[in-house]
Amino acid sequence: MKKLVLGIGGFFHDFNAALVNPDTAEVVAAEEERFSRIKHHPIMGATESSTQCINYCLERMQASPDDVCHVVFSDLHVHPVCASLKRLFPSAKFHQVHHHHCHAAAAYYCSDAEHAAVLTLDGWGDNCSGMLLEGRGSDLRTLVEIPQQDSVAMEYLRATHWLGLGTFGAEGKTQGLAPYGEPVYLDEYLNEIEFIENGAYRFSKRLRSMEGYLSGDHYMGYKHLYNDILNDLLPRRFPDEPLLDEHHNLAASVQKLLETVALHCASALKKSTQAETLVISGGAGLNSSMNAVLEQYGLFEHIYAHPSASDRGNALGAALYYVNNSLDMAFRLKQPIIYSGQCFDDKQISTALQQNDAIHFELIDDPASTAAELIADNAIIAWFQGKSELGARALGNRSILAHPGHAENKDKINARVKHREHFRPFAPSVLFDKADQWFDSNGRCYPFMTSTLPVKPECRERIPAVTHIDGTARLQTVTEENNSLYYRLINQFHQRTGIPVVLNTSFNDAGEPIVESPQDAIASFMRCDIDFLILGSYLVRKSRIS
Repeated sequence: MKKLVLGIGGFFHDFNAALVNPDTAEVVAAEEERFSRIKHHPIMGATESSTQCINYCLERMQASPDDVCHVVFSDLHVHPVCASLKRLFPSAKFHQVHHHHCHAAAAYYCSDAEHAAVLTLDGWGDNCSGMLLEGRGSDLRTLVEIPQQDSVAMEYLRATHWLGLGTFGAEGKTQGLAPYGEPVYLDEYLNEIEFIENGAYRFSKRLRSMEGYLSGDHYMGYKHLYNDILNDLLPRRFPDEPLLDEHHNLAASVQKLLETVALHCASALKKSTQAETLVISGGAGLNSSMNAVLEQYGLFEHIYAHPSASDRGNALGAALYYVNNSLDMAFRLKQPIIYSGQCFDDKQISTALQQNDAIHFELIDDPASTAAELIADNAIIAWFQGKSELGARALGNRSILAHPGHAENKDKINARVKHREHFRPFAPSVLFDKADQWFDSNGRCYPFMTSTLPVKPECRERIPAVTHIDGTARLQTVTEENNSLYYRLINQFHQRTGIPVVLNTSFNDAGEPIVESPQDAIASFMRCDIDFLILGSYLVRKSRIS
């Protein structure tokens, strides 16, 4: 009988599970939305029949519920859904770990750092919106807690809603809009914040204004997403209204606010820990511009932003925290879990393809070469290979790919493929050994799209579709070791065009999760204006209607 530890995360959104075998160092993780196809699927809606992410983890590890000795919830509150989950594991012991300890653990224990300063920032969880911690060996020590009412991430969400860009999950739109403006409202914000030497900070009453939100609809609601600052700065914009300079400026200001708060926390952590590595987690850790500022500031030799920094990674964090701190077993991972999802062979793919009469498909010898040739000819392709990625970003296995050298591809993919706002940028995937020639990467590896870097000025006109208005890009460096097939595709494209970069965005339409299965891929391909789908070893076209 195995002795497994199951972590469960995402009580308000992004239900996820992670299974750890401390004896063999096996780890598997999954997100419920990939199975249910419900974006940000909340665990609050879970029953015994909607726990597919848990079932998948058990199947991948060839385990049964009886093999699970410990179930660890990534939240200290008692939720009604816990009773349903406990029925699934009648012989297990149940535990709870602080929300922000889960964020910290998911990042630190996957960072390969033996000593690190750890910063978590998110909306809120277990009455906190952030923590400053120190990691040393297998120990994580809390230094400072940031109360939930002082949440800079919540202010970022409020501003996103005020800009008419959406609510929870739309914060990336504000980040994308920020370079179009100037942070003219930053002083208004800073006048309402008291910065404390230990890294904490306090919001004024005018900036808080969130009690009703926390007691009501939580992250998924919107009716309490306001405060006096926003009311005084500018009227709320509604989604069908034009974006004006004042909206660009608010986005720039709240982005600068986040960066200022993060720098304050990081500076205090450097002083108190003297660590060479800063580990970043929590939902704000997905803000690649913030991470870039922290790196450029030069306080730390290494910056590690966890690719599953949001609640999507809290199941893994709960399990890792419990193993290291309660079972007293030193359990570390050399790198984060990325390619952890389902994998489908060509037989399964062929079966899915044969169920759709509106497509034409053919077996191809070399998917990477075919894809490179099509992209070089300026086709937009969907690319589905191997295991799906864990987290919110596609890293070359569930991607939409295009030529970065044609500026019109940015507008075309935003409008006709992804059906989203015109100002939102796309990421470049670049061969690691060529990255320094195109980006100010200083020889560093950026495999997870967690940092935004300048595109070299002489290269910006060569890759305009992935160069943002401020001359930066959120790049992914690709090595043959990390993803050999995707590396070969980009290398083949480089040989044809002289450009070692492809435009990469997640394979999904607006408002839906990244595709997981061949059926998901075919359905999304049919809905979107994509030229070709390469599904395993099959090249797929839409059948022409005569």
